[in-house]
Amino acid sequence: MNVVIRDAERSDARALALLSCELGYVVSTEEMSRRIDRLLSRPDDKIFVGETESVVGWIQVSLRETVESGMFAEIVGLVVARE
Repeated sequence: MNVVIRDAERSDARALALLSCELGYVVSTEEMSRRIDRLLSRPDDKIFVGETESVVGWIQVSLRETVESGMFAEIVGLVVARE
């Protein structure tokens, strides 16, 4: 099975909400859509989806900078479908 990794889009809201629910984070499609909109407008946040025939996972990465470490990317969310 080939998985394609691509940038998340607002139209992925339903799939991301369903995947989040698998982990117990219940969120409506509408709320997920609002979250995606806010995050996609931020230059230091990125959401990627893994897709076969449908979205099978997502990951959110945020750029961080600390005094001791400088700039780095942090995985702040990761969900993969049970199957």
